[in-house]
Amino acid sequence: MSVQTLKISGTNEEGFLHLAKVREAARSLSREAFLEDYPVPSLYVDSLDTQAIGPQEDATTDSVRPQLLTIAGASLRPLRYLDRLAFLTKRPGNPFPHFVSLGRSANNDMVVALDNVSKLHGYFTHGGEGWAYTDHGSTNGSVLNGQPVKSMQRTPLADGDRLKIGAGITLRFLLPESLYHLATQG
Repeated sequence: MSVQTLKISGTNEEGFLHLAKVREAARSLSREAFLEDYPVPSLYVDSLDTQAIGPQEDATTDSVRPQLLTIAGASLRPLRYLDRLAFLTKRPGNPFPHFVSLGRSANNDMVVALDNVSKLHGYFTHGGEGWAYTDHGSTNGSVLNGQPVKSMQRTPLADGDRLKIGAGITLRFLLPESLYHLATQG
C-alpha cells in the first residue's frame, strides 16, 4: 500500500518540525482543524543519549535546551533533533511509494544526519494492520520499546512506542490524536 506524499507546513529540509511550531498551531486551531492539518502519524524526538552519539564533525544547531549544552561535548549537532517531529509522509519526488525511509543520507524521507545512523537505517510502511517499522540491516541497529528489532523484519508499531535508532536517538511514534494531546498539554 502507498503512503501519502504530503508536505507538512514548516518542516525543514530533513523532514523535521519543532514541537513549538505544532503547539502554536494547536493553540490557534480547533481539534478537528488540527487533525486535518496533521493527518498522519509522527515521530517525536524526545530523548538523546549524547554520550552514545559521540562527537560529530559539525556543530550546528537550530535551538537547544541550555542545560544540555554542557553534556553535548564537542558538538551540538545531535541536539538539533531534540523536541522535533518528523511526519510519516513521502517527500515529493522520492522513490519507493510503499515506504517512508529514515536514515543519514539526504535522499531519505526523514534525514537523521548523525554518524551512527546508517545511510538507509530503516523504513515505515502502512497496511491493513496499521504502521510498521523495518530495520534495513543498519550497522548500529534499532530498538523498539527496549527490544532489538530484527533486521529486515516488519515490526508493528503502536501509539506511544519508542524506537531507538543508531546509538542514541529515541523517537516516539504518535498517532495524530496523541500529537494533538502532546501539543495542547505543553
